[in-house]
Amino acid sequence: MVHIAGKHALLKMFEAEGVKYMFGNPGTSEAPMMAVMNQYPSIEYVLVLQEGVAVGLAEGYARSTGKVPLVSLHIDNGMSNGLSLMIDQLYGGTPMVMTAGNKDIRKIAPGPLGPSRYGSPVRQMEHRNHTRRASAFGHS
Repeated sequence: MVHIAGKHALLKMFEAEGVKYMFGNPGTSEAPMMAVMNQYPSIEYVLVLQEGVAVGLAEGYARSTGKVPLVSLHIDNGMSNGLSLMIDQLYGGTPMVMTAGNKDIRKIAPGPLGPSRYGSPVRQMEHRNHTRRASAFGHS
C-alpha cells in the first residue's frame, strides 16, 4: 500500500482535476497544506482577507469561465463567515467545491472545544459532506 499524507492526496487530486485557483483565507488547520502549496505550482492560491470574499470571487470565477471553483475555508468560523455568499451561490445555482479544515482530532479532548461541527449550518447547500481521519490516509 502506498502511503501519502492527506495534504498531498488532496492537492494531487485537485491538480489531476485541473484546478487552477484555490480561493481562501487559511488558518492553522490549513497550515500543513499551505506549507506544501509551492510543490503544486499549477494551483494558485488566491488569498483574501475574509471568507465571504473567497466565496464571492469563486462564484464570479465560475460564472465567467464555466469552471467549477475550489474554495478553502478555515474550520467552522471561516465556514460561517462565508455562509452569506454561499446562500447567493446556492440560489444562483453555481456549483462549487468547498473544503474546510478541522482540528487534529488525535490531539483534542471531547466536548465543546472538540472537533468542529460545521456541517449543520450548510447542510441545505451541500451535495456531499465528508470528514476523514488522518488514519484513513495511512499517516498525516
